[in-house]
Amino acid sequence: MKPTQTRLATASDLHDIAAVTQLSWTTAFKSILPPAVLSRGTLAHFKELWRPILNNYSTEKTVIVRRNETAIACGAHGPYRIDHNPVLKRDKNSVTGEIYRCYVSPAHQGGRVGALLFKRLMESLIQDGYKTAAAWAYRANEPANRFFEKLGGEVIGEGRGLTMGQFEFDEVCYHFNLAESLRRIPL
Repeated sequence: MKPTQTRLATASDLHDIAAVTQLSWTTAFKSILPPAVLSRGTLAHFKELWRPILNNYSTEKTVIVRRNETAIACGAHGPYRIDHNPVLKRDKNSVTGEIYRCYVSPAHQGGRVGALLFKRLMESLIQDGYKTAAAWAYRANEPANRFFEKLGGEVIGEGRGLTMGQFEFDEVCYHFNLAESLRRIPL
């Protein structure tokens, strides 16, 4: 098997992270989002999306997964973003983190790369003092929903999101006990 490594990303990984995101996002959502929305998912757009996350290292962390030096997955975590996701607004002072922007290159889906990415994100959240985490998924993204449920994610809310500033979609919020979910990751 080819060597696979995970690590915390730096600003120098911006291009690779944006490329994985673009490929995964357009492939995963081609049957969910209209073509006008998908066409806005350019490499430049995703670079602008990731830049502030990579530059906010004190509170947000990004994990990159590489196989033979090629980026094949990425994701981020940080404190629960109450302003973006109000489901946990009642729980402002909790130790709940959030996992977001998780993408696996289509050629590597189904090969435990997503589990490896999620494991590293959860370990990093625990190192940062979190005990639980939330993650959101499009309701129509059945593979993501099944993945979250397999890891012990419990649905705690639903909402209506907006992507690319114009397309509304239904989403589901999953809550994870990090220690328990780590035990369930099939690696």
